[in-house]
Amino acid sequence: MTAEKPAIYKYYTEVRVDRGDTLWSIADRFMTEEYTSRRAYVREIQQINNLGCELQYGKRILVPYYSEEVK
Repeated sequence: MTAEKPAIYKYYTEVRVDRGDTLWSIADRFMTEEYTSRRAYVREIQQINNLGCELQYGKRILVPYYSEEVK
């Protein structure tokens, strides 16, 4: 008998960009194991927020993540 995998849900959280933050450093903090690569995760952040490569200090952006919890 194999254990059934728990359901995984996708959520978004709002993050305030601090001084020195980059898309890569934000990915390091929020990326979950469901993503295949940091690059794919960074691209998704860019698409969700209509961003290029630069982040603006103080701006709020949406960041995706997965969780087993129902929120």
